[in-house]
Amino acid sequence: MPVNRRTRVGGERGFTLVELTIVLVVIGVVFAIATPRFSDAASHRRADLAMDRIERDIRLAEQDAWHTGTTRELVFDVANNRYEIVGMTDAAGNPYIVDLSKAPYYLSVTSADFGGESKAVLDGRGETGAQGTIVLADGAVSVTASVESSDTDTLSMDLSATVKDLLR
Repeated sequence: MPVNRRTRVGGERGFTLVELTIVLVVIGVVFAIATPRFSDAASHRRADLAMDRIERDIRLAEQDAWHTGTTRELVFDVANNRYEIVGMTDAAGNPYIVDLSKAPYYLSVTSADFGGESKAVLDGRGETGAQGTIVLADGAVSVTASVESSDTDTLSMDLSATVKDLLR
């Protein structure tokens, strides 16, 4: 009676060393192809998160400038990969500084240019005095955002009309 070399005692079948090696090589090739794509996707996601944060902070500074009637500056520190809203504090009472080189962003600020300066000035009406660009990078991935002058007077007038309607 012929004996099957792949059959163990008890009728269980196993894999040969060649089959296991082929499977491991295929898994290695798939991993080598997928890793750079996953890394780029993660970099783009972190850059998108940072740009959303910067946009929200610009809106926050605009609203605070309008509310207080004072000028606010969004100053980018390219050397230290962070920015500060001058004249504002965070919930703990510390200066409002966002470090983009730390979690969850892990990005570097390549450049910030607002008319030749690294700061955007928001006047007491909440309007930007300069248009500019911000460039963030993570290795080979680089994202550029344009900041344009915005008009919050219309927003505040609509808000005021809504508040008056609620008080009636």
